[in-house]
Amino acid sequence: MRPETVALAEIAINRIETALDSAGTTRLSLATATGIPVSTLRRRMKGHGALDIDQLERIATTLGYEVEAFVLPEDEWRGLQRQTRHDMPDQQNGEM
Repeated sequence: MRPETVALAEIAINRIETALDSAGTTRLSLATATGIPVSTLRRRMKGHGALDIDQLERIATTLGYEVEAFVLPEDEWRGLQRQTRHDMPDQQNGEM
């Protein structure tokens, strides 16, 4: 991947992790809710390969964000995060 792509992927992954923490949910719950295989989500979140746009869209929708939110400038991301309501259904907690 090009350096710009890697940087955006890292930003998106960090933002997804932050959104998961804010929602009080886990990667396992996210995988279940989005239909993304647990092993695929685990690899992508560790930076092994990039999330495709469909996966990113499913994650964003599940966590209550627009896809663009995961690559916004830092100040806009923080403002958005304060405003976003997390409506992810309660699921059994479990870590990958």
